[in-house]
Amino acid sequence: MKFYKKIGLVFIGVLFLVGCGKIEETIEEVVSSQEVSQVESDVTPSSAENAENETAIDARFVPEFSQVIAEFRNSDVLTLAEESNFKVNETFSQTQNNFQLSVENMEVFEVDSADESVSSEFNYEDNPGAVILMEVAITNLTDETIYYPIEGLRMSYQSADMQMHPSSALYPAQSGDLTKILEQNNGEIRPSMTVNGYLIYSLGQDEWEEASDLGNVYLTVVPPQSEPDAISGVGASLLGDERVLYLPLDEETQEQLSENNQMIPDRLSSEWWGQKTILAQDELNETSEDDDVSVELLRAEISDFEPKDIYEENFQNFNYGQIIVSIEYEVTNNSDHELLPVDGVATLQIGEDSLNSDYVLINDYNGTVIKPGDSYTTIKTFALDKLRYQEVWQGEPLYIAINTPVKSDDEEELEEEAAEETIEDSDDLIYYFDFTWTPNLVNYINEDLDVVSESEYQTDNESLDESDSEEVEEEESSTDEASDELN
Repeated sequence: MKFYKKIGLVFIGVLFLVGCGKIEETIEEVVSSQEVSQVESDVTPSSAENAENETAIDARFVPEFSQVIAEFRNSDVLTLAEESNFKVNETFSQTQNNFQLSVENMEVFEVDSADESVSSEFNYEDNPGAVILMEVAITNLTDETIYYPIEGLRMSYQSADMQMHPSSALYPAQSGDLTKILEQNNGEIRPSMTVNGYLIYSLGQDEWEEASDLGNVYLTVVPPQSEPDAISGVGASLLGDERVLYLPLDEETQEQLSENNQMIPDRLSSEWWGQKTILAQDELNETSEDDDVSVELLRAEISDFEPKDIYEENFQNFNYGQIIVSIEYEVTNNSDHELLPVDGVATLQIGEDSLNSDYVLINDYNGTVIKPGDSYTTIKTFALDKLRYQEVWQGEPLYIAINTPVKSDDEEELEEEAAEETIEDSDDLIYYFDFTWTPNLVNYINEDLDVVSESEYQTDNESLDESDSEEVEEEESSTDEASDELN
């Protein structure tokens, strides 16, 4: 199924493929590794004779990461390389308004050999490539039960021919398989609870060579559902959007992704369209109110942006390069109407220049609703001409105007009220908020349109001032000499 965002500088197509399924088995509850331990089998005397005091492992028990690796190395179907290829040293997360998915541990192993019985897990390639073991935690950030479709959490990489589903066939331990943990309970995650466990993704030799050359893979993170039998894979649900989470396969990529994680998660950062270099990054936490609706401007940042080759076409109108401004804010709806925070437009006013936010550069989808009493955090992003920024906008205060419209179902009711009270519709159908931000610049764009530190920028300016002063003195001296000759 294809989804497109067509608003902005150019057309961008995004392909999402999500499976769907219905899980039949249920258990009473999902519990974390701290809550479930080994439990003895409930056996009758006759079965006990056959079991000879064996114990059963509750599938929900989550062993230590090192224990799973030890089991992996004793696998009957795989032979791993003696040393692991790569291990992350930090958590990589994606947080949306209603849930968070975190990869808390991840280690990559090349595979020396694999049993023919698991050849399908390596896309039937002649040689297995690698396996990636992840410890994943999914947190319900709402006060209602949600259902996570774990079968939709696929792994891939740019230019891949297919997406990989997590493999229970390769999981070596008796418990802790996140796929089974969630499937046993229809994907249920109770309010404010976290479910964690392990996932294994496998790559054939050709796939592994392509992914390792890129230095990264990504997960397609699907949103949870409000019902256990809801159909997933429609791109966006009431509980979130389908997005990607990039994961490193080497140290250099890990460092780059770590830097991205510190930035506002607009589409350029979360989908890793290129390299951002921060010019200003401020925590603001300033609030503006309009009747019963308020907006808290959480943070704002300015960055120089260099797109990857595959995204250069999206910025073809910027002949001198581009500067990206992103703002993150929370809308709180205490009105009686449903609001559309993403449909609203933010405007950036710098001196006499005005720019509107670009829908293509954010992850959220139009049509997202905030019900009365709820809050929603969203992002607006602007693309600025780099030369104009360097010559005019750099260091200037930014005036930010945000509007949030009422959902269309409520608009008819408000229009009727407005007609009766003879007030203008626009004042009642849209809420308005404004802020002024003076960026604390840590890096600057110099006359060569390069990024330099504050000290370098000041030094360059002082040198230019001295050069200009010398030129003025030379011109004055030449004028005086010419005047003396005439006299």
